[in-house]
Amino acid sequence: MYADPQYDPSYNADPALVPYTFTIPVNSDEGNSVQGFELTYNQPFTFLPGWMSNLGIASNYTHVSADDSTGLSPNSYNVTLYYDQDKFGGRVSLNKRDDYLLSAPGGNGHVEERKYGPTHVDLAAFYNLTDHISLSLEGINISDEVERIYGTGYGDQDLTREYSHTGAQWFFGVRYKY
Repeated sequence: MYADPQYDPSYNADPALVPYTFTIPVNSDEGNSVQGFELTYNQPFTFLPGWMSNLGIASNYTHVSADDSTGLSPNSYNVTLYYDQDKFGGRVSLNKRDDYLLSAPGGNGHVEERKYGPTHVDLAAFYNLTDHISLSLEGINISDEVERIYGTGYGDQDLTREYSHTGAQWFFGVRYKY
């Protein structure tokens, strides 16, 4: 009777009369204003004496203001301190972002569903044993941060819905170049 291949006549409702809610994201007729700025500072410390001339910093800070934008933190920043030379190199990086909106309205009656903005610290280093063999060490989330999604209840609560703790991850590698 109906052209829909998923129509099941044993279902006791006429699919032409069952109300459905169908939504897709669209641009608002009123528009959405996104404003912000980013500051960046990168500096190799080649002006320092001796071994310290191999040090450097790479950093940025971003501030964004946008109403009801999902996945967007108002503030975020990254800082990497590094040491780099032919025989050995390494870096320590810090990444921080504010909590951010996942959905509004949130599930289960929450006004919003948000994600906690953790501070991650990562590490990477290499050592060249010879012209052909190098060792590497990488540490991800060495600050042992957790990931957490929470609902806001009637608007100002912090009710954990999902908690994920992966712990720090360490990787050791050997590379042969021929």
